[in-house]
Amino acid sequence: MYTRYGKMQTKDYIFSWIIMVLMFLMGVGSFFVEVDIWYPMLLIVIPIFWFVGVRRAYQEKFTLEEDRILIQYGNREKEVPLPKDLVIVLSELDLHERMGSYSFGGECQYFATIAKEVTGGEVWQTLHAKKIKKKYTASYVDSKLAYDYVYSFVCDKALLRQLLKDRNCYVILPASLKPIFYEMLSTRNNVEVRVDPYF
Repeated sequence: MYTRYGKMQTKDYIFSWIIMVLMFLMGVGSFFVEVDIWYPMLLIVIPIFWFVGVRRAYQEKFTLEEDRILIQYGNREKEVPLPKDLVIVLSELDLHERMGSYSFGGECQYFATIAKEVTGGEVWQTLHAKKIKKKYTASYVDSKLAYDYVYSFVCDKALLRQLLKDRNCYVILPASLKPIFYEMLSTRNNVEVRVDPYF
């Protein structure tokens, strides 16, 4: 099984760790001054839930099968059917806002986002409906696709090859990732690659 967000990069969270510790210490210290009880409790509970949220994200695992993705999260399992023709957007990994931090690439992890049964041109238009950020990031692409979103995960060349195998695929590739993925993608007859020259 693969881990959805890949290997946790502790150093990418350094600012979050510092804020969590400071909030926790302020909460403990607040017990020794005359303030309402809710204030120290809030300063203690928020970083605990923040930390747990980050850790839980790395517990989601998945398996790629011929026509579906099997997702395992703790004791729960979920099945996501894969469209016959895939539209895939490659991007750099960052972490969603709900996880409380952003990753700036640590060890250069990349994300593959799969869209529902829409055309590559429709996804392209969706991504460019409003001015895009300076670079494609996982959280940006996932949020832009909205109802057309199927699933997304950390992806290296080996996993991407497995995803592309025996499927017709339309891949949107930001120019910043062209040196990494373009050669491998462009040699496959079942893959159409569209490079976004601006990002």
